[in-house]
Amino acid sequence: MPPTGPFEKSLNNPINILGAPYGLQNHMLAGNMVVAEGRFWIVVDDRSIIPWQIILISSDSSLMNWRYEETILSAKILRDSLRSMLDCPRIFHFDSTWYMFYGSEWKGSDKGYLSVAHSVSGQITGPYVEDNSKILSPSTSVAWDSVRVWEPYLV
Repeated sequence: MPPTGPFEKSLNNPINILGAPYGLQNHMLAGNMVVAEGRFWIVVDDRSIIPWQIILISSDSSLMNWRYEETILSAKILRDSLRSMLDCPRIFHFDSTWYMFYGSEWKGSDKGYLSVAHSVSGQITGPYVEDNSKILSPSTSVAWDSVRVWEPYLV
C-alpha cells in the first residue's frame, strides 16, 4: 500500500544540488530514484543546454543533501551530431548491469519525433554505452502514439 500522508513540504524545497553546473537548478526534470552503494541516486535530464543531457545526482540517507555527480549521457558522449534531445531517463539495476531508458530524438527522422532508446553500464556512474537500436518509435498512422513516444516507465 502506498504512503497516504499527510505530507508537508520541506523548508529545503526545491533541493539545492551541490556542485551543479550553473543554470541546472532551474532546468532539470527528475527521472526515478534508486538505492545503490549506500546512497540514493536520481537520474535527471538537464534542460539547461541544447541538446539536453542526462546527469546523475546522489544523496546520503537524509535525502536533504544532494550533490551533482556527473553527466552520464549526452550527444557529446555518444559522439552523435544528429541527436537533438535526451529526455525522461529511467534507470534500474539487473543482474550486475545498469540499464537506462530514455527518450531520444534523431534530427530529420520520424518527423523529428522521439523514440525510446537505452544504454547500459557496469556501474551506476557509467560509462554508459548506447544500443543504437530504437526500442519503440512513433507509428506513422494517426494513432495516439503517432506524435509522442518518449517517456519510458519501468514496472
